[in-house]
Amino acid sequence: MVLVGALQQHYDLARYYLAGGMFVAIAEDHTKTHGRTLAEALLKCGHVEKFFVEYFGQSFADNAAIGSLNYCADEEDFDGIKRLRDDEHIFSSLKTNHARPTIKDLAFLAAERGIEVIAADPKISQKTLTDTIERDQAAAEMIAENYSARVGRGCLMLWGQDHLRIENGIHKMLMRSEKVPGMVVHLFDVADL
Repeated sequence: MVLVGALQQHYDLARYYLAGGMFVAIAEDHTKTHGRTLAEALLKCGHVEKFFVEYFGQSFADNAAIGSLNYCADEEDFDGIKRLRDDEHIFSSLKTNHARPTIKDLAFLAAERGIEVIAADPKISQKTLTDTIERDQAAAEMIAENYSARVGRGCLMLWGQDHLRIENGIHKMLMRSEKVPGMVVHLFDVADL
């Protein structure tokens, strides 16, 4: 994969942070490829332990399939991962107008590399700014509960720009969380590249 210009610069710095066991967040426009291309390259770099995605399971079957995907990744069951790729329940509610690679594509890429995939978007509608803040707080709590990293492997988050560009974005909520004191989130906003 060839990255050019600013995307290559973002990759180089994000890879450095991930190799140090740090947390990297990518702010993306869901309909553009830049964020997903950067995430794909970083998932391949060998320094990601957990991959947090803005997705919530619509059904028990969807959530169970994501759990099975992580089990297969942990067990290095590549045949199981291939079988799950064809499961109609996993990531069943993805919007068709989103860029490629899709969240499903990235999740399977992560699983094939033994990276845990965490669908950390709670099922809360966001009709108002207050609803968005509640949704972001719930997501930040879910991420904090599942956060762990060690030197050599960090955590990667791919999330919509609207949740990271606001004054009290998810990344800032994480850095203030009592569950992960001293956490630093390195934000890469590629939505407008």
